[in-house]
Amino acid sequence: MIKLFGKIIIVFVLTAFFSLAFDFLYRQTYELKYQFPQALIPFAETKSKYEIVKLGNSHTNEGLTFEKYKLKSLDLSVPNQSLEYDFARLKMYANQIEKNAVILVNVDDVSFSQTKPNNNTNFASLDLLLYERNLSAFLIPHLKLSEYLQVQFAPFMRSGFLSRQEYSKEVELNARRTFAIMWWKAPQPTPSPTPSIKLDVINGVSIERNGLPTYDTHSIVAELSAPPELPDERLIESSQFVVNKWTNTGGFGKTAFASNRNDLQNIIDYCIAHKWRPVLVTLPTSQILTDSLGGNKYLQEYIYDNLKKINTHNIPYINLMADTRIAKDKYLFRDADHLNNRGASVASYLLLQKLINIGYLPKTADGYSSTQNDIKM
Repeated sequence: MIKLFGKIIIVFVLTAFFSLAFDFLYRQTYELKYQFPQALIPFAETKSKYEIVKLGNSHTNEGLTFEKYKLKSLDLSVPNQSLEYDFARLKMYANQIEKNAVILVNVDDVSFSQTKPNNNTNFASLDLLLYERNLSAFLIPHLKLSEYLQVQFAPFMRSGFLSRQEYSKEVELNARRTFAIMWWKAPQPTPSPTPSIKLDVINGVSIERNGLPTYDTHSIVAELSAPPELPDERLIESSQFVVNKWTNTGGFGKTAFASNRNDLQNIIDYCIAHKWRPVLVTLPTSQILTDSLGGNKYLQEYIYDNLKKINTHNIPYINLMADTRIAKDKYLFRDADHLNNRGASVASYLLLQKLINIGYLPKTADGYSSTQNDIKM
C-alpha cells in the first residue's frame, strides 16, 4: 500500500513538473506573465468616492455618457450584462460609492426577458463574465468553481490548450495577411466618393448631423426640434436583425420575467439599504425597432407590466424610450438598437436635466455649454 501511494506521489510530482515546465515555455514564447487574481474580495474603500453610477448592458454602455457630468462617476455597464451581474458588480464596488450617490439602473426591452446561463455554460462564456477579473468569485452567479480554480490558481494545467489556441491565432493571422497582400495586388475598383457631411439649418441653427457628440445646448435644442426623419436602410436592416435575435434565438423569453424581476428587486433593496438613491432609466431605441417589435403593446408587456410587479419604493423612473424626438431622429442612432455618440450626448443631457429637476443632482453638476434655452422635458 505504501509503495502504491509512493508511486502515485511520484506520478503526480512528475506531471506537475512537466506541466510547469511546459507552462514556462509557453509563457516565454508568447511573452505572457502569470498574474495572481486581483479581485478575490470586494474593493476597499477610497477617500474620493463615486457620486453617480450606471448599470446596464450595451444600451447604457453606449447610450449614456458622463462626459459633461461634473461628478465623480463610475461606469459598471457591460454589453449583454444581465440584472444579476449588475447586482454583482454593484456589490463589488459598494465600498467606493458615496452615501446618497445616484445609481442609474437600466431597464429596457430585454432586461426582463434575458435568460440565465444553463449548466452547460462553458469556460469561454465564464471568462467573459469574469470581466477581466474585476469581479470576485464569491459574487459571480452560476460560477463553476472547478473551472475558476483551474484558471485562476493552476493555469499551468491549461497550457496545452492555450498553446494550441495561440498557435491557431497565429495561423489565422498569417492567412489574413496573405489574403490582404493578394487583395492589394489585385486591381482595385474606383472608390466611391466620401459622402459629404449633412449640414442642416433648424430654427436658425446650423448643425452637422454626422454622429459626432454635441455638448452645446443650442445644438441640442435644434436637434430635438427637428422634424422626424424616415428610417434609412441601415436602421431597417439592423431592426430586422435585432427582432430575429430577440424572438428566435432562444436567449430571451417570458419565462425569465420572474427571475429578472427578483434581481431588480435585489438591486433596489440593496441601494436603499446603503443609503443610495436608485433611479430606473429606459434609454431610447429607434422607433422603427419599437414598431417592428409590436409597438407600445410590446413595451407594456416586456417593461411596464414587470415594473408594476416590483416594490420600487416609489423611486423615480425616467423613460426616455417614450421621447419620440429621439426615437424618430435617425441621426442619433448607430443602429436600430443603439444610440451613436451624438445620440448619447443628447439623451444624457435630457437625463441630467431630469435628475436636476427632481432634486437628485445639483445644478452645478451640469457641465454642458448652456445658452439658457428652455428644453421641454
